[in-house]
Amino acid sequence: MYPYSAGPHLLALCQLNKRLRGSKAVGWELWWSGFPVHERFWLAPLRKTAENWDRHIEVAKPQIGSGRRVDASEEALDALYSFSRGQLNDAPFRQVRKRLKAAKFDSFMLSMIRIGIGSFDATVEWDPPEEREPEQEDLRVGFGLSRIKPDEIRERLGLPPADYDVDTALELLSRRLKAKSAAQELRRLSEAEIASARDELRALRSLIAAEVDLMRSEIGKRASSLNTLKDFTQGDRKLTLLHLVIWICVGPDSELRTGARDVLARRPSTLGESSQPPQPL
Repeated sequence: MYPYSAGPHLLALCQLNKRLRGSKAVGWELWWSGFPVHERFWLAPLRKTAENWDRHIEVAKPQIGSGRRVDASEEALDALYSFSRGQLNDAPFRQVRKRLKAAKFDSFMLSMIRIGIGSFDATVEWDPPEEREPEQEDLRVGFGLSRIKPDEIRERLGLPPADYDVDTALELLSRRLKAKSAAQELRRLSEAEIASARDELRALRSLIAAEVDLMRSEIGKRASSLNTLKDFTQGDRKLTLLHLVIWICVGPDSELRTGARDVLARRPSTLGESSQPPQPL
């Protein structure tokens, strides 16, 4: 006999078994949704993702360089060229390429790599300086923020206007990732601290998805570009693992995570999701 309190856990397990194959997938989804499971279902894939992240970062650093984009090697630029015109398996990146076209998608992906290795600098990335505005617009378009400005979203979340653009926000993220080993950051955290990061990120992603849907229903076509932002914050297990590893690397005391907690405190309904049956990610 199961105790009454195990009802939501058992219901979630039955639902997941209907749509997922294998105990690893089911175990991960249970943990991601806030249910207690053995650490082999969540810690092992997190460690693997963190180690893969560290390995790719170390490979990219000498190829991409730091500071100005002209530092990137010819080999790296050729690889970006091929990637930008090849088959993309991830829906968010397909949407970005569709919006930007292949030529500008190269630049967008180079910026994403620079953010990951900690070398993205909004003040020196553009040379000459007058190229900054078109590059900023490419980032806005890539993230679906061309028609709906970030400050419009901040106002809906009860936040004051920001005195910086999207590239400066990305620079803040890049600084937090610089010279960090994801595997080491993961090892130094307790199970409770990892679970706290998970709950923050899960609630934030749910909030973003809900706000995008609400803005689309209220504003209409002008908010359609936000689907890209929603896609970036959702995704399958692989993307969710990567999001959580990056969220852990950013650190609980960062402006990004303290800001997220402030937003979530204004939306308490997005918390406490572990008591609800998991929904497809």
